Amino acid sequence: QSESDFKAIAKPLLDQAVQAVDTVHKKDIAEFMVFHRPPALVVQSLDVVSVLLGKPTGWENAKKLALVDPDKFRTMLLTFDPESISEPRFKKAEQFWKESKLNPEDLRKVSFACSAFVLWARCMCEYYSLRRTERAKVQERCRTLAAEYGDTVRFDLLVPQTASQTAPEARRDQESHVGVPPAILAVQAALETEQAYLRELESLGDR
Repeated sequence: QSESDFKAIAKPLLDQAVQAVDTVHKKDIAEFMVFHRPPALVVQSLDVVSVLLGKPTGWENAKKLALVDPDKFRTMLLTFDPESISEPRFKKAEQFWKESKLNPEDLRKVSFACSAFVLWARCMCEYYSLRRTERAKVQERCRTLAAEYGDTVRFDLLVPQTASQTAPEARRDQESHVGVPPAILAVQAALETEQAYLRELESLGDR
């Protein structure tokens, strides 16, 4: 799988996550208020979201997270950077999936908002799994080339040279990003950085 293949798979996943949250309104989240003893699926769905966000789990914590300021909660999901998911968070979320068998379609019958949040979480977990595989491939390629060329390349110096852009170039870049979810921009930036590593290393073979 190439980097372009990964982008082709990853972007629809993140688009789907954003679209799912976009369908949820404040009134949908307010439905949680009617649950004095919420169904297990509702609690589990909010738990898996909390895990990915790095927040405490449990119904009382979930209510504070989602109900105190529903708009802030939605924004938190919409602007979430999937690159911030750590391996421990992913493994814990993965454990929730195995134990609860959360399914957005089944949840829709109980809570529309929860079904959307679970879809968001599933997309983020699938993204992380794909990203982890792709990152391992890129890192292995870098290790192979680094072993071949020794210390010729400083990995820590290989970063996009955005500071060297002209004003028109920066303006065009800014305009091209209008309306693009921050999560997708973050992914593109991370991918471009890794590509820079490989481009610099591979160019040594042509010298």
